[in-house]
Amino acid sequence: MRRLLNLILATFLVPVAHAPASAEKITLAPSSPWNVDYADESCSLRRTFDLGDKSVSLQLEQISSAPYFNLMMAGEGLRRSSSETMRIQFGPAEDAVERGFLMGTSAQSRTPFLVMFGVQMAAVPETAEIGTFPSIELSAERMAAITELTLSRGLRDEVTLQLGPMDKPMEALQACVTDLAATLGLDDIPTASMTNGRELARYLQDRFPNTAFRDEAEGIVTVRVLVDPEGKAKACQVARSVRPALFDDLVCYAIMQKAEFDPVPGADGEPTYAYLVQSVRFVQG
Repeated sequence: MRRLLNLILATFLVPVAHAPASAEKITLAPSSPWNVDYADESCSLRRTFDLGDKSVSLQLEQISSAPYFNLMMAGEGLRRSSSETMRIQFGPAEDAVERGFLMGTSAQSRTPFLVMFGVQMAAVPETAEIGTFPSIELSAERMAAITELTLSRGLRDEVTLQLGPMDKPMEALQACVTDLAATLGLDDIPTASMTNGRELARYLQDRFPNTAFRDEAEGIVTVRVLVDPEGKAKACQVARSVRPALFDDLVCYAIMQKAEFDPVPGADGEPTYAYLVQSVRFVQG
């Protein structure tokens, strides 16, 4: 079982030192082909990018046919700035989006990494209702027009990965997602219920950065969580939320770490996979 994203979240989230350094614009070329990971409970695209001694790995994870992805990057080319938000652009076809992110270093190798939940590779319609999972067209033509990924503001150096046209890689990822849905029965599964909601709320409250409220910000985050037959959260997907989405990643991280669920019986009476759709509201108290 290969769950790189889950492993990093569970084990290696430690603070990143803000070492002083001059900002640069770094462009990294691919040094490996795209690999599709058919994991037990998710599908991922992975590729490595290099520039001299700088190397960055990229993973795009998907847990359902909805066009939302969990993004993970790791490598020495990632140095955090003091900004609480990241600008992410799947370009040059799409506009940049400002959103939150999680960042840390590996406890063993000290390699920096960052994680973002609920990333979209195309613009979400402004008319889409907060808390919903709107349909976003990811046509082959649109994916072919996306050839690079740029991250800035949240990093000291602006980092661009030369992805190459994304139509064929995304086609391969969607084949994995289709197979995953059929294997786990994700198209018609029951609803899960969380058993420790109060504990999770305290966990979020203790870890929420008060600086995020300096502009009297409020946030509503709705997530869809895949729960396995043993009642464990296996993947988290973010719906459309209040931008710049400072709260999204914290909610998914907390659920993956702390949420507990009752196993859900399937049609045959045996525990089965289930979804939980949960909304969390952050307000200035």
